[in-house]
Amino acid sequence: MEGHCSVGGFIQTGAIPHKVRIKFPLGWWNDGATLLKILLLVFLHMNDKDLINRIKQRYPDAEITVAGESCSYEVNVTTPAFDNMKSLQRQRSILTLFNDEIASGELHALTVKAKTPQENQ
Repeated sequence: MEGHCSVGGFIQTGAIPHKVRIKFPLGWWNDGATLLKILLLVFLHMNDKDLINRIKQRYPDAEITVAGESCSYEVNVTTPAFDNMKSLQRQRSILTLFNDEIASGELHALTVKAKTPQENQ
């Protein structure tokens, strides 16, 4: 096949929008879904707000701090909901919120420190 296919648009990473235009030889991919997955892996990463919002959905009263960038983060979560949970249960309850992102590579590393308010004093 001769020619090419051009895909373009704006992708938001953090606060900075990026204009993207990529040319591929015709027949390079089988369907648009494959291309979309590639673009998501290359350009879209979670940010601090994404992490905080996801955790707040499960633990609305949590105090959360985030360090890191791109696809590697550390989160510190403090909530009374952890009172009757063991350390590993606390960490798993946070990590499972991000199973899809970890599996896809969008989120490469997530370190979780989970404490009760009493432990955080």
